[in-house]
Amino acid sequence: MYKIGIIGTGVVGSALALILKSKGYELTGVCSKNGSSSSQLAFKTGARNCQEPTEVLEKADVIFIATPDRVIAEVAGALSDSGLVRKNQIFLHLSGALPASVLSSLKKFEISIGSMHPLQSFAQIEQAVNQLPGVFYAVEGEPEAVKAAFALIEDLNGNPYLIKEEDKALYHLAACTASNYVVSLVHYAVGLFEKLGMDGDQALGALFPLIKGTINNIEKLGPVKALTGPIARGDTSTLKRHLEALRPLGSTVSRVYGVMGEYACQVALEKQSIDKIQAEEIINLFHREDEEFGS
Repeated sequence: MYKIGIIGTGVVGSALALILKSKGYELTGVCSKNGSSSSQLAFKTGARNCQEPTEVLEKADVIFIATPDRVIAEVAGALSDSGLVRKNQIFLHLSGALPASVLSSLKKFEISIGSMHPLQSFAQIEQAVNQLPGVFYAVEGEPEAVKAAFALIEDLNGNPYLIKEEDKALYHLAACTASNYVVSLVHYAVGLFEKLGMDGDQALGALFPLIKGTINNIEKLGPVKALTGPIARGDTSTLKRHLEALRPLGSTVSRVYGVMGEYACQVALEKQSIDKIQAEEIINLFHREDEEFGS
């Protein structure tokens, strides 16, 4: 088994350390800008609480750089400048957006670099420990790093998938859409319910069973078959009423509805619940609304 070092003891770095420790891996060193979080993790895993990232290099075979994206290259540069990097060490960062090449300053040594991103949203360490099993991981990088990542992901009970460096941005965009934009759409719907006089908690409580039911349908049927509602039915009269109701709320609120509606037309066409003539009629309806707002 690899000896593991972790630089960055936030939610994901800490959760990985705890799970790998439970699987029998030796955690040789942990380090973070926040000495408090790394000391707690060191206590739980038996790892050395390192004061500097370079100290993590001493015994580790695989070093995870689990810092915020903005400092990954800086950390790699500091490790490289230290001269303490050992031959055949493997460096993996956990960013979804950045390629393995962000670690290229380390390539003057005989090491291997890669990236290994868990496709999940984590708020707390305990939650992450419970959610990581079964998660999809996007893996990218050099052969030895990819080999190590696949082995580690198997022990994490995850599902690895090899992607190309040039596809990293598109991968991360898709992940953001499925997570961040879902949050934004729920916020959008809650805001509309608040216009009815509900407070935010009431609105979320009213909408959440619908949201969960929709997610369950997507899981069981896929997104195409899960599509319901007026666009899936080609019900332009209802859509006109929706747009009329949105006008007093401003152009941004209307544009969001229109853009999502136009995309829903493509899904409905794929579902074959509407035809091209109906889709064109709906899209023209949204475009006319945009023109009225001067967009």
